[in-house]
Amino acid sequence: MVLIPPIPRSLLRASSFYSSTDSGLLQDRMKREDILLKIRQEASRFEPSSHLAPVRADDLLKYDDGEFIDILYRRVLKRQPDPAGKAHYLDLVKRLPKPLIIYFFSRSEEAKQKEIEIVRLYSASIRHYLKTTLASVKGSFSVVKKPFFRVCTLPSFHKAPEESKVDYPRFYHDFEEGFRGSEEEIERSVRVYLPLLQGTNDLIIDLGSGRGEWLRLLKKEGFDAQGVEINPYFLEECKEQALDVIKSDVFKFLKNAKSSSIGAITAFHLIEHVDPKKRLPFLKEIYRVLKPGGVLILETPNPRNILVSAGDFWRDPEHIAPVFPDTLSFMGKFVGFAEATCYFFNGGRTALIPCLDMKFEDLKDYVEISRDCALLARKS
Repeated sequence: MVLIPPIPRSLLRASSFYSSTDSGLLQDRMKREDILLKIRQEASRFEPSSHLAPVRADDLLKYDDGEFIDILYRRVLKRQPDPAGKAHYLDLVKRLPKPLIIYFFSRSEEAKQKEIEIVRLYSASIRHYLKTTLASVKGSFSVVKKPFFRVCTLPSFHKAPEESKVDYPRFYHDFEEGFRGSEEEIERSVRVYLPLLQGTNDLIIDLGSGRGEWLRLLKKEGFDAQGVEINPYFLEECKEQALDVIKSDVFKFLKNAKSSSIGAITAFHLIEHVDPKKRLPFLKEIYRVLKPGGVLILETPNPRNILVSAGDFWRDPEHIAPVFPDTLSFMGKFVGFAEATCYFFNGGRTALIPCLDMKFEDLKDYVEISRDCALLARKS
């Protein structure tokens, strides 16, 4: 005779079948096998767990090749690998990703019996894929890196197919011819500066001399003057007029000039072509090369004139940014000039008017003010 132990109350509460029937009648009606099964299931809840701590997939993926297979056997199956099993998985690991090997291993019959749980396999698989893929890309790129950068540095790499055929110096020379005004008009407009140079016996340097209108006027007036120009077409035009002009970038010219060696420097419509961050160094170099008492005359479009700042200034493709008159005066003083004042012109450009004397109280003041302004500075 088989003795049937009492059914636990928790088991009776868990079943809807039991809840609607008297417990004594239930024991008579249930089959013995069902009762025993329920008892074993309930009893298992009170038995101490035999499960071991789960294994993190990340910890397994740290290893490679044979060491990877060894650690799988020791951590999951809790034994040393047998030769046949190790050979089998070594062959797989050559052809399949390691996360997939871990998955196959964990689904083996022996692994199921051990009931070892492998956790975070999905997230570890993603990290492993990204790591190996990026390493592969990096390795491939290292092979072509040097020739790639060598190609990138070729002059034509960033150019449109026909760009190298465009004669930009010729374009800008012709642009000046079309929009700068006639040489006679320019010569008349710069006569206003001649009184400032009276008594100057030293060499006058004109930076960015262009077509040479100012140099030609200085030569007529008996001054010793030399121009600095980089555009070959402007250079040729000046040489045809027997003007003294050297081919050089203005920054390079100033850098190579000796300190306190030049009596006067002029620069007409040049500073607006200079990067704003390089304008202070530009003025500082001019200050350095001027002799004590040397004069700087610097003319530029006047952004106080609303027609200039809102429209005409931007016609020239080489213009970077205008310079406000007050700012220009401040920059001159900042680099060391004892005297640095900005001026506007009267209607006929026959007189200079200090900028501080002009009031801007009405819209017409911004329209009628001169289209150019000039910085006059003297080194102490």
